[in-house]
Amino acid sequence: MKLNIFSKLTLFCSCVLLSFSAWSADISSAQNLLVKMTEAKDKLNYEMSFISGSAVDIHALQYRHVIEDKKHYAQLTSLDGRPKEIIQRDNLVSYFIANTQPVTIQGNAIVDDLPALMGNNFEQLAQHYDFVLIGKNRVAGRIAQGIRILPKDDFRYQYVVFVDEESGLLLQSHLLDRDGNLLEQFRVINLYVGDSFTGLVEYLNKEPFPPLIEQVKSQPELNWKPEWLPAGFKKINQSIGSLTEEENEKVENQLYSDGLFSFSLYVSNASDPESLNNLWLNGVNTVYSEVIQGKEVTFVGRLPLSTAKRIIRDIRFQ
Repeated sequence: MKLNIFSKLTLFCSCVLLSFSAWSADISSAQNLLVKMTEAKDKLNYEMSFISGSAVDIHALQYRHVIEDKKHYAQLTSLDGRPKEIIQRDNLVSYFIANTQPVTIQGNAIVDDLPALMGNNFEQLAQHYDFVLIGKNRVAGRIAQGIRILPKDDFRYQYVVFVDEESGLLLQSHLLDRDGNLLEQFRVINLYVGDSFTGLVEYLNKEPFPPLIEQVKSQPELNWKPEWLPAGFKKINQSIGSLTEEENEKVENQLYSDGLFSFSLYVSNASDPESLNNLWLNGVNTVYSEVIQGKEVTFVGRLPLSTAKRIIRDIRFQ
């Protein structure tokens, strides 16, 4: 049976609409699963052993999270290398690290060694990232749904994550550059979800409280700012610190984030522009410096080098 032109066009349009509808459904399903992941992190009682680090520097750790009397308790301990224990008692996080002074800071979660994407607002991130289902895999003996988190521009990196179908917890994440090279990885080796954490809260409450570091609420005025930023990045904080004990050796800092990636800008007096090392890479972190109007401006953050250069070169001093 031959189709006339009108029938062919109708069939073609129907196929396009069906494909678009399926693509939209995948985007919605992927985003819903990522939202479930962030909720599971804070709502469930669980214990996970995992590896984390770059492609060449990997560490093994254990993380436990418990809710009791509507309060959050968590513990992160290193399983190799230098002994480290970080504990959360509701809104206070204490650090016990070998050969360093124990301290306590205010915070509602442990963020060290855990992927930043575990606590994100993916409804807001959807403005600047696409979420695409990529199939299922088996991680830590559990079935996990894969999702690719792709930026809508060329100014940042991408993630590939696998989320446990049953609990919604993150089981694996790979941070990739724009060429698909691995920059950072997180992979759960063993996961237990349940309420059998007898004695954990009692143990955490018996741990001493190190001195509390008060956070500075007032922010100084700075006479510089970047004129260009990738869409979605906002200033989170700014401060002035000392490089040395001398009063004239000051460094100014501004912290920016889009919710998934972050970077800091540092401005100080340029002592020797000729010996300035412009670029240093450490896995996912880019460190890049230039001298602008007699000031050394340094970028430190989790963005590609080309993005770091553009941000620095568009900084303006008042």
